[in-house]
Amino acid sequence: MDVIKSRNKSTSIISKKHFLTVGSVVLIIFSVLLMNDPGNSPSASVERKDIRLAKVNRGSLKVTIDGYGVLRSRKQTLLTAQTPATVEEVLLRPGAKISKGSVILRLSRPQLLQELEASKLALKQEKANLQRLILSNRRELLEQKALKVDLDAEIQMASLLKEAQHELAKSGIISSLAYKQAELDESKKKQKLDILNQRVEQLQEELNIAVAVQQEQVKIAQSRTDSIAQQAEQLTVKATIDGVLQRLPVELGQSVAAGQELALIGTDTDLVALVQVPQSKAEQLKIGQTATINTRKDKAKGQLVRIAPQVVDGTVEVEIAFIEDIPRSARPELNIDVEIYAAEVSNALYIERPFNAQANNVSQLFKLVQNDRAVKQEIKFGLDSGRYIQLIDGAVENDNLIISDMSNFNSEPEVSVLN
Repeated sequence: MDVIKSRNKSTSIISKKHFLTVGSVVLIIFSVLLMNDPGNSPSASVERKDIRLAKVNRGSLKVTIDGYGVLRSRKQTLLTAQTPATVEEVLLRPGAKISKGSVILRLSRPQLLQELEASKLALKQEKANLQRLILSNRRELLEQKALKVDLDAEIQMASLLKEAQHELAKSGIISSLAYKQAELDESKKKQKLDILNQRVEQLQEELNIAVAVQQEQVKIAQSRTDSIAQQAEQLTVKATIDGVLQRLPVELGQSVAAGQELALIGTDTDLVALVQVPQSKAEQLKIGQTATINTRKDKAKGQLVRIAPQVVDGTVEVEIAFIEDIPRSARPELNIDVEIYAAEVSNALYIERPFNAQANNVSQLFKLVQNDRAVKQEIKFGLDSGRYIQLIDGAVENDNLIISDMSNFNSEPEVSVLN
């Protein structure tokens, strides 16, 4: 007879627990695999409030280059000390409008005034020496001319005597020897006259040389006196042009050396803008491009007239000239902002410039493909327009790109955007 064995109740409970445990493990494993599946939601996420989104637009893109700088006088004059001196009086300060001849500073140097007086005395002495030399030469020449007059008279007498004796010798009244003596006496006196004439010419030449030498000494003394007088006059520092006193790097009582700057004067009606632009944008600059000069109170049109060849601290200096009248708010050394118009591209795709984006370069940006999902996309940029940048490839109109710094997600192909 078969015996029906009853099922152990405790064994049934253990089997149920085992089934539940295995099921839980399987569920956990499935969940992990599902989370790591690339086809599902990304593992990285970012809060929407922590990012900046920008839409790709299409239209006319003006390529502008922003710069900063100062207004500078086209014509400037630098005044320097001509001699060591001390600042005795300051009459004008930077910013003052001045006209040609306005007194800016007064310097003092007592030693220079003493040198001027000594130089004037030396000049008087040299002039007196010249006058004495001229008088002495004139007297000596007169003495020689007097000797010549006497000798001329003696020659005339000798000539008359010779003619008289010639007639007497022909008549036999006197001997021919007496006639020969008279003839020889006349010849001798004529020779003396020739020598005297030569001496007078030589003396005149020597006297002329002596006078020329003394005149040169007078010129040297005069030049020295004029130079010292000019230095003394320049102790009163005056403006050489109409304009504005832009710089005055000295103070009352300060000692200055020869050649040291005293003042800088510039015109206030003929100004140009000296602007610094980034080196990376310098290749877009061309002479003749138009610009807008912003004085913070007024805006005026300008034109690019010069591009410096050298790069200083990552910037290039350019010069912008005013096309129209200079605004009333403009003045020398005023800080300004400038916008240079480099080009205009019609029917262009553009976007607000992303973080670290560079013109004519390729970068990785996250593009919003769903409201809560963004994928990494390679974007090729074109021209840089300051606030905006042209898109060449990688996006289409109305795409939304994350333009804020996403460097923390460089290794992620996509991220979740959490509301």
